[in-house]
Amino acid sequence: MKIQVRFFASLREATGSEQLEIDLPLGSTTKKLLAVVVENVDESARELILSDNVRIAVNQELTEAAVTLSDGDEVALMPPITGG
Repeated sequence: MKIQVRFFASLREATGSEQLEIDLPLGSTTKKLLAVVVENVDESARELILSDNVRIAVNQELTEAAVTLSDGDEVALMPPITGG
């Protein structure tokens, strides 16, 4: 199945890409997706993606746990946002 992964803010800068299409076996979860994504980026991006602060949204809904994905899902990876 094909999953669209979108990177936001510093993750987009670190990966050098706004999005990536990943092929996964049926029944894969967001946890498996992250493992595949980090195989396709450099070390500095890998550290950011695996950070505990990165939020994950599946089809524009934030999730806290591993979610089973379906073909065509969009997964967004978002770093924490700071401001002042």
